[in-house]
Amino acid sequence: MTLSEAYRVWTAKLEIYSDVQNMGNFLDRYAHEVIPLKAPRTQASNLASIRKLKSVFGEMPIEAVKPKHGYQFKDIRCKQGKTAANRDIEVDSVVTLYN
Repeated sequence: MTLSEAYRVWTAKLEIYSDVQNMGNFLDRYAHEVIPLKAPRTQASNLASIRKLKSVFGEMPIEAVKPKHGYQFKDIRCKQGKTAANRDIEVDSVVTLYN
């Protein structure tokens, strides 16, 4: 990819996500645009994960969320159940890639 192509992609992303101010907005957008395309059981699981993620990361600017925050979140969630923690982190990872 050339530098000018990279700038075009970056500019397009800025336009698409101009209304996204924090992780809560971003998670809402993901829930609205991506989750409905999944199987019903996965939708329910993803929405539950998003509620948990929003309670922790909702007000944080997207660029402020770092991998260390994900690890800390997973450590805390593992105390409540490793499977649920892994599902939450899976949603967080997919949302991050969607960005």
